[in-house]
Amino acid sequence: MKTLFAFFVLLFVIPANAGVIDEIAALEKHKTATGNNPTQHRTAPKVKPQTFRLSTGKVLNITHWQIVHFMKSDCQYCQQFNPVLNATSQQLGIPVFVYSFDGLGDSTFSNVLPVTPDVIGEFFPELPQVTPTDFIVNTQTLVAIPVSQGMLSAEMFVNRLEQSFGLAEKLGVLQ
Repeated sequence: MKTLFAFFVLLFVIPANAGVIDEIAALEKHKTATGNNPTQHRTAPKVKPQTFRLSTGKVLNITHWQIVHFMKSDCQYCQQFNPVLNATSQQLGIPVFVYSFDGLGDSTFSNVLPVTPDVIGEFFPELPQVTPTDFIVNTQTLVAIPVSQGMLSAEMFVNRLEQSFGLAEKLGVLQ
């Protein structure tokens, strides 16, 4: 009886294992066919560092930094400042991540995320929730440094960025 039971168990287990083995073999064949040889050394593509030049002439590596922008779709100051911010960020090569207090974008920033209580707690623990408001954030360490609140000219915004990146350097969080 035990022999008969073992026979039936093997009858079902062997084909199942064969199917898994065939799938693994097919995956391995595909890996070597596309040149993904596991013995080859894989190197990450070199990313050109993004730099920001201070008025002192010092050049800072800001590759892992981005601007976090808070707005509201019906805010008249946001509607005036958002094109300035967008043009400045493109000129400097700094990406912008946008949160909206009402969850809606505008003609400049249509792709926004709604503000959550956690986000408010992280960025506005002691600051008034004014729009527009901007921070620089290190994407690796999540260090956030305030840049501005309210509408600014492009020149004033770049000056504030310089002050914020200078502060990041002094605090030793620039990386």
